[in-house]
Amino acid sequence: MAERTYLPFSINRLTARFLALLPVLLLGAWLRFNNLEAQSLWEDELYSWQISHLATPWQVIEAAQQDVHPPGYQLVMWGWQRLLGQTAFALRAFSAFCGILSLAALWQVGHNWLSAKAAWRATLLMAVLWFPLYYSQEARSYSLLLLLTLFSVLFAFAGQRYRWHYGISLACLPWVHYFGILVFVGHGVGWVVYFIVSKRLWWGRILLLGIAFLPFGGWIPNLLGQFSREQSGFWIPNPQPFWVQFVTYFWFFFNRKIEQTYWMMALLAFGVVASLVIPNQRLLRRRWAGIWLVAWLLLPAGLVYWASLYGFSVLTERNLIICLPAAYLLAGLALAYLPNRWLNLTISLALVVFFFRQLYTPNHYWREPSKTQYTPAMHTVLQDISGSWLLAQTPDLSVVDYYWVQAGQAPAQEVLLKTSTDWQAVQAAVQTHQPAVIWYLHSRGERLWQGDVPFAGYENIPQPAFFGLALYRFERTNR
Repeated sequence: MAERTYLPFSINRLTARFLALLPVLLLGAWLRFNNLEAQSLWEDELYSWQISHLATPWQVIEAAQQDVHPPGYQLVMWGWQRLLGQTAFALRAFSAFCGILSLAALWQVGHNWLSAKAAWRATLLMAVLWFPLYYSQEARSYSLLLLLTLFSVLFAFAGQRYRWHYGISLACLPWVHYFGILVFVGHGVGWVVYFIVSKRLWWGRILLLGIAFLPFGGWIPNLLGQFSREQSGFWIPNPQPFWVQFVTYFWFFFNRKIEQTYWMMALLAFGVVASLVIPNQRLLRRRWAGIWLVAWLLLPAGLVYWASLYGFSVLTERNLIICLPAAYLLAGLALAYLPNRWLNLTISLALVVFFFRQLYTPNHYWREPSKTQYTPAMHTVLQDISGSWLLAQTPDLSVVDYYWVQAGQAPAQEVLLKTSTDWQAVQAAVQTHQPAVIWYLHSRGERLWQGDVPFAGYENIPQPAFFGLALYRFERTNR
């Protein structure tokens, strides 16, 4: 029997499918745009702003050469900021839009590979689970990386009409995040296996795979330079023992609760076994879909684990967001295989409600701070900034420069503190210039001074507590 080809969107059924999916998209949109500014912008987001805020795209590209990421996302945000501004809402709104589109793309991939029943369940899970929601509300590249990964899978078997959609989605991936290269590798391996199994060779897709990667070849020297600079002091730790790392991988995907992680791992295993033992054509539109999903879920993660264990550590769960759709599609497939229509529906909805409830209890996702609270701390500083000094023991001055641009004012002096030598120079400068107010922002490393007041002739004015940082205010006693 010939292998069937599925277009990503069937025009004569597009309206019906959209209306069926609309409630899930509205739920996902509400969660992603709900309280988008509730969590403070943190270091990585502010550093993204610093690069994308530059005057021209060429300056963005030059700055990205000194970063550990490619310039694609920063270039997109360069244009986005000029359309919508630089508020926290505007900076994060792009990721939220990508998150909503990812829900639609996941549903279509599930519909093409599995069934409408499995696609519905997978998409509902992705709409309410913490991991995709978190990165849909962060001004970083991960939500866009997820969307492009889904597009590349969606258009892979979509017929000649969509071949350029496939090529463009692939071409964009490594420019957005270096783990996009793993998606390229996955497609290459997938086409080889597909040829071996089906004896059919899609030359057009394989040629597009090569063409799509060619433009990125010019950036590879920059990639190698970035990693050579970071080898001595890269922040990502070495991997944990295999089983701990393996469970942690799923722990992030399923709301960071260890007991339910084991239950969900068992559910995924059931979905794989059921797809092999009971090859139901109503639930599996593509033969061996369960095995393909397992490969998508585990092979990139295994490759990264091996490379981090024996080479340069790059293993973080957020980088592996490229594997996230496979986990949710397998969960949707497993739920679709449960017997008895009403039992199936009841368990599926109960699971979605259970994960949705965890966004509010025991810790409220939007009220409990989870990101370093630079925004409320800097709003406190801005209440009395004229003529003041700011001493920032932070990774970079970008974490404070954003707020000067937004407020249209800045301190008389700002100093980035990294070493005790910097601190000694500051102490000497304070004694010379005697500023009326000194703000000290501390978010990284050990505090560089001991005792209650580090400067003679100043008193420590207590400040509110902030998540992830400490803020001090010192006033000259004879002010």
